[in-house]
Amino acid sequence: MKKSFLSQPWVFAVVLASIGQMAGAMQEQTVDFSKEDSGAWLGQWTLKTADTRQMKAALARYLCIGHTLHVGKIVVRIKLTNQGDLVAAQRKLSRAKPRTVQAEALVDTGATRLYLQSSLIKALGLHQESEVQSKTANGVRRRAVFEPVRLEIMGREGVFQVVEIDDDVPNLLGQIPLEYLDFVVDPRGRKLIPNPEHGDKQMSE
Repeated sequence: MKKSFLSQPWVFAVVLASIGQMAGAMQEQTVDFSKEDSGAWLGQWTLKTADTRQMKAALARYLCIGHTLHVGKIVVRIKLTNQGDLVAAQRKLSRAKPRTVQAEALVDTGATRLYLQSSLIKALGLHQESEVQSKTANGVRRRAVFEPVRLEIMGREGVFQVVEIDDDVPNLLGQIPLEYLDFVVDPRGRKLIPNPEHGDKQMSE
């Protein structure tokens, strides 16, 4: 079986050093990074780590392992507008200009929804609607879900609820907005592109 470049020792060492803050009561363990965890076989490594499962999960998240394993990180520019503000303006219920921000988001095909940093949510003036349980490297965590925003990327737009994440985590663009906006990852060009099967048209299936 052909291995990914990620299985090279020097690459692994760099990534492991990047998440070294997870160190605790360190014990030497053999870790098998299998297809179940990463989408591709990365080999067996002898690590010093406090929690093998935690380290595997953190590594997978750090590299956005999944459909983008061979692609690396893909970052796109996004425009976000408070949907409630837009509706109020369209119905002439308010003369205020809809609150809008522009930011960068990491394309993460392993994520499901639109995840935004707390500071962006505050700037947009969004109100919390509910909560959702979210899997993280440290286990299950409850996250706040906020009212919708209009998301604009590369000339396409859609309306999506927002899940809050900490400011030290990148904004994440998950599968639901990607599929709705009909974007796919180009592994060769290492970028986000309109679904080539649909030409220049945005389609849903």
